[in-house]
Amino acid sequence: MEPKKANDPDELGGWRINGRLGEGGFGTVFLAEKGAQKAAIKVIRKEFVEADEARNRLATEAEVLSKLSDPSIGKILESDLSGEFPWIATEFINGPTLDDKVKYEGPLEEIAWFNLAANIFHAIVTANEIGIIHKDIKPSNIILGETGNKLIDFGIAHISGQTRTAIFGDREGSTPFSSPEHFTIRPNPKMDVFSAAATLAYAAKGGSIWKGDNDLQLMRSINEDSPNLEGLSENQEKFIFPLLEKNPSDRPTALEAHQSALGYIEFLLGRTKQPRPLKSRRRTMKVISSRKTLVSVSLILVISVFSSLLYDRNSTIPTKVPTISASPKPLDTPSTTPTVTKDPLSPQIGKTSSSRECETEYENKGRNVVKKCLPSANAGDLTSIFYVGREYFANSNFKDAEKWFLKGAKKNDLNSMRYLIDTYTQLSNTTERDRWTKTCADTSYAQTDTAPLKDVAYCKMMQGFILTRAGATKEAIMYLSDAADYGNSDAAAWLGIHYRDLEDKANALKWLTKAAELGSTTGINALIGYADQIGDKELTRKWLLVSANSGNQVNMGVLAITYFYDKDFAAAKKWATQGMSFGDLLSTYVLGAVTYDSGQKEEGKQLLLKAANKGNTDAIRKLGTIYRLDEKNLEEAAKWYEKLAARNDFSGTAFYSALLFMLGKDKESCTYNAKLLELGNRAKEKGTYDSSLMDKDMERAKTTADGWCFKMYGSG
Repeated sequence: MEPKKANDPDELGGWRINGRLGEGGFGTVFLAEKGAQKAAIKVIRKEFVEADEARNRLATEAEVLSKLSDPSIGKILESDLSGEFPWIATEFINGPTLDDKVKYEGPLEEIAWFNLAANIFHAIVTANEIGIIHKDIKPSNIILGETGNKLIDFGIAHISGQTRTAIFGDREGSTPFSSPEHFTIRPNPKMDVFSAAATLAYAAKGGSIWKGDNDLQLMRSINEDSPNLEGLSENQEKFIFPLLEKNPSDRPTALEAHQSALGYIEFLLGRTKQPRPLKSRRRTMKVISSRKTLVSVSLILVISVFSSLLYDRNSTIPTKVPTISASPKPLDTPSTTPTVTKDPLSPQIGKTSSSRECETEYENKGRNVVKKCLPSANAGDLTSIFYVGREYFANSNFKDAEKWFLKGAKKNDLNSMRYLIDTYTQLSNTTERDRWTKTCADTSYAQTDTAPLKDVAYCKMMQGFILTRAGATKEAIMYLSDAADYGNSDAAAWLGIHYRDLEDKANALKWLTKAAELGSTTGINALIGYADQIGDKELTRKWLLVSANSGNQVNMGVLAITYFYDKDFAAAKKWATQGMSFGDLLSTYVLGAVTYDSGQKEEGKQLLLKAANKGNTDAIRKLGTIYRLDEKNLEEAAKWYEKLAARNDFSGTAFYSALLFMLGKDKESCTYNAKLLELGNRAKEKGTYDSSLMDKDMERAKTTADGWCFKMYGSG
């Protein structure tokens, strides 16, 4: 803490200001006291008091924190947004930020690291459940407090249905920990998963996982490069890698990440066997891949061979397959497409407290819930018991929370059971957590009327996941099937993916369809991928339309490109135009390609340049083709293929090497020929080598390396 400055306030809303904790872009944070309670008070600085953005951020943070109650999220105590100097008071968390901890003490130990991971993803799950996306998860926004790790600063959070849509290019968040979605305009809950993973990687290695010294270089690296995970343990790398998938639909959910982190903690403590690594959901779309063609590139020094390569028009098809994403909140869709609904659960029959005073205090999020509810709780009122436990839980007093939730749970109150499970998770008491999870999962809904059906579904889902980690898959499927039947979309998605991986088509389609109909983003995208995998073009497009009509700009681009390959240029143009209006680069590429190919060459070329200059490889490839084939400008074509080679693009490297030879730059051509061989060998090591598309290029590159390049320069 730093001492106050001359113009700092002495008091705000009855809080006595003791000193400065820090300063941000718009505000100053003070340490304050009111009686025995300490708070961190964020105040807008004088020079920003009239700035709408500063006031809006503080108001957003106050609103978000008032909705959230989670032991891993800093709690709001009080606020005054209408005064001369608006402020909010949050609980004072005594401890360093993750950023300071790593800077001054080095990376976290493995168990502490997984504990942090469990805390962060639990906070994300809590926020996402009520439509809140943090958008700025980074080491300086995590405090390693005495009472636990806390996520803070929701100033730029997205609140579903309220927050403005950003203007394209108006990015918020800290670049080194941003997700690819941060550089678009539509928030997605999975952006927090990516940022949390980047933050955890920093906590494990003490440095960035991306290349670059400025925002532009970092943005390119985030969107194009594989993360540098050197320095992470094997367990950490297996946990982190799938969370850093470029496409949000390919990433595991925050809930899956939370459960996986808990599994690793138990493994490291010697309680269970090593958990299965998280899996990404990337699936190549046959509708696109069946139409892509990599033209063989010969570097044998025969001019006719190079000419046949450089003037083959089939090479215009993009080689990088777009992947699929989905909007977190489906909107109304036309009657021609299936309607996506949120969990169709039975209405909550839950009772109110027998004490009106207790009920009012709890509903109003008052500060005296325990005091007001204790009399009726002690008298055995189940709702009051739950309220008391919930208040202790929100204040990270897990021992007292356990006491009261246990009282309710023993009387079959599912509300209390549900939170007792989370309490034991916070207390790292996996034995009791697993015992009560099973009890809750085995409770008949008819035995209690104090909780909605979704709590039973949650418990059954949790029990299923616990059993999967223990390797009891058959038993897990029973619980997960019940959870899915009760309306839990995560359970349905897991079942669908499980059966998909077993190649059980009937069950895969059954559960993925259910998950999609329940509104699961994972389910929708897994269904799209699987339908494409099995060649069901109608089903693929049906759910692509659902996702695109829901407002997902990435899937607008995917839909556009599928129409483009089917030569339905009117539909391709429609969806590309819509996707481009949201700033989607794939849509911009498709619109440029359609426009160019329909004869409006200059207009199309400008759109392609726009997409290419923002890093879209399909647009870069298309421009290379235009200069190479239509304009016969090999020097300009080489500039664009060089960009692909710099991205380690296999076909782009092949073309660039060939073009260099045609332009008389033999030595450079040999250098990139060697790089082509390296890329091919690396693909074999990673299991991404496609022999049908790459074998001929590799054979010819090897012949060239061993022949001409060795003869002229002494190496391949």
